[in-house]
Amino acid sequence: MTSASSASAPYLFPEKIDLENPVLAEFYVTYLRGLTHKLNNLLAVFQGFSSLLMMNDALDGSARESLGHMKAAAINGQELSAKILPGGACARLSPQKTNLSEQLPNMARTLQEPCQKLGVPFELRADPSLPLVDLDQARFKEILSELLKNAAEAVKEQGAGDVTMEIYGPGRSPEGGSDRLDLFVHNTGRIREDKFAEIFKPFVSTKDGSHFGLGLTVAANLAHQMGMTLGARSENGRTTFWLSIPVAAAAPATPVVPAVSAV
Repeated sequence: MTSASSASAPYLFPEKIDLENPVLAEFYVTYLRGLTHKLNNLLAVFQGFSSLLMMNDALDGSARESLGHMKAAAINGQELSAKILPGGACARLSPQKTNLSEQLPNMARTLQEPCQKLGVPFELRADPSLPLVDLDQARFKEILSELLKNAAEAVKEQGAGDVTMEIYGPGRSPEGGSDRLDLFVHNTGRIREDKFAEIFKPFVSTKDGSHFGLGLTVAANLAHQMGMTLGARSENGRTTFWLSIPVAAAAPATPVVPAVSAV
């Protein structure tokens, strides 16, 4: 596995959404979590009752179609609701020391899925031995899923190309440091210059209106919550997202207590 090549164009990093005032931070976290919970309850009612009504064989085609639209809207609403907390940097995290070398085979199906859905070639390259990192595994997969989905859709939109994900150990990448892992997601195709500066902003999308425009916002904020840094670069017909992941701190050594002989 060769080291990632450096390029002249700088990376674009999202502005941190960091509430400095702890009282305000606690208020907004509580507010968003409560809002999401109540919204999901309402959407479940819409989805459940529309499903029940659609089971009525006496419904005419027009009514069935309308109920189908209501059910689809409720499902889309639930998908949007699931992005509120991570998109607002308010997700609940359960970090633990993780060995990515061991986890990557288990994650392979999840990582390939966005590309497989769209028929886009995908390749994963990783150093064979990686140090432990502190992260929430479910949220980490969510970050990678958003990055790979974004890359696959960009390739599909231009009609041809591929997606590659690379993971380097500390010091193996020109961009990285001695205490961080470096993960890169590359895809063929450039992001338009007039759109590139805003790609991490919410509800900004280079794709059609069926997208929420929150994928990269979610990825950036989840990365920030876990102490990672996400950057993007687009040049020479290729777009790259760089996720810099801090290595887990070594556990403090257990002091050796000398044995005391009985007198």
